[in-house]
Amino acid sequence: MNFVDLEHLKRQAAHYIENIYNRRRLHSTLDIQPR
Repeated sequence: MNFVDLEHLKRQAAHYIENIYNRRRLHSTLDIQPR
């Protein structure tokens, strides 16, 4: 595994974590709002 692969994996992991965080935050804001 070379340096480029490592950078690519880090970038993918960052996107993955960001998506989970945004989804969780979206759900929490939806839960707060009354329907």
